[in-house]
Amino acid sequence: MKNEISFSIVTPVYNREDCILRCLKSVTKQKNNNYEHLIVDDGSTDGTTNLIEEYAKTHQQIHFFKFSKNQGVNAARNYAIKNCKNKYVLFLDSDDYMNDNALDTIEENISLHQGYSHYLFAQNHRMDYYRSNSLLSSDFIEINFYNWIKNEISGDFLHVISREIIQQFPFDEKLRIYEELNFMKMYKFSQKQLFINKAVMHIEISRFDSVSKEATLINSNAIQSQFEFLKQMIDSFEVDYKKYNIIKLNSMINRCLIFSLALSDYNYYKYLSKKYQKNILLGKVMCQLGLGPFLKFLIMSYSRIKHL
Repeated sequence: MKNEISFSIVTPVYNREDCILRCLKSVTKQKNNNYEHLIVDDGSTDGTTNLIEEYAKTHQQIHFFKFSKNQGVNAARNYAIKNCKNKYVLFLDSDDYMNDNALDTIEENISLHQGYSHYLFAQNHRMDYYRSNSLLSSDFIEINFYNWIKNEISGDFLHVISREIIQQFPFDEKLRIYEELNFMKMYKFSQKQLFINKAVMHIEISRFDSVSKEATLINSNAIQSQFEFLKQMIDSFEVDYKKYNIIKLNSMINRCLIFSLALSDYNYYKYLSKKYQKNILLGKVMCQLGLGPFLKFLIMSYSRIKHL
């Protein structure tokens, strides 16, 4: 199996007793058997664990791991990735499911277009975006890191990534979400990726759960996470953004300035405003008067109203 196309399917799961069996069955019914399915239960408190354990008893390609307490989706992903054995790694969220013959379709396209370590397959709910984007409207196209930096391409895809590469870039477990940071690092490392305009999974987009909430600025932790994500994006790709997309860099810097004030991190605000010559009078006043908590309250209140 070392030299053939084989897959390690990674599924983090937390409290998904309503849909986890649908996810598992969509994998085990695949005609292509060159896979292992690594499932990491991130401390579920409902019946998820029992359902997986029972199902795994009759499906030897399922490798089940359980955390004693919730550590976040990135921790679960990292644990599975560390234990992957096959050539390519792909992610299947617990509320999503594979289309019939999905693995055959992926294998066929990798065989036809060899020489890439990172393949991007379409997502079923983003077809309008692909049709409207001239770079992605064809059946397949090679894209590169600078397409991402220039914001010519955005959003998520089904990632099928060489195990050797993805194991070099563990997801940041402090952030819990914001996978974009790590994918950007992988795009830069591999330099080129192949987009294949075929949807091989059904992606569930109707849920608004704990992970979704963490991306909205309704509490201090959410603001802190987005702040840390933006700082790391700036630190990692500042040179690239300066060369190809100074507008996006300025937007990230401005948001970092706002969040540093809201989190009362006045020293970082002063450092950032000095480094990028952002002499904002209101920011100086807020630092002097210690008005960060008031700004944080406004951000959280606006976000709650926006997501009612």
